[in-house]
Amino acid sequence: MKSKTWTYGALPVLARYWWLPTAFFGPFLLFLNPAWHIDLVTTVLHALRSGIVGLVLACILYVLWKIDCRLHKNLRPNRNEDTIILMLGMLLWLAWFTTCQMILIARDEVSQVDFSSASQL
Repeated sequence: MKSKTWTYGALPVLARYWWLPTAFFGPFLLFLNPAWHIDLVTTVLHALRSGIVGLVLACILYVLWKIDCRLHKNLRPNRNEDTIILMLGMLLWLAWFTTCQMILIARDEVSQVDFSSASQL
């Protein structure tokens, strides 16, 4: 199986898997806003949780996409379809991520989880 070619040779691994660091650091930096939480420990733990959720969801979507590609390997999409698949995949990740965040925030509100009390023990 040939790798995708680039103008100067093979496409670098970082360029092919740009979504891995983006899926973690995007939500992590978004939730690392201290004004949203009471103290720094709670802020950092919520940001880490959001980053891990984003990364896990991105990996799940990637595995599902690879399974779909293996099942339909005789169909080869063209360049325009690749772009549409990428955009729809990002939108699906965004929908799943926001749903998971709403569930986790609602669970925190109901159980009143505050990590600052755990750090004082």
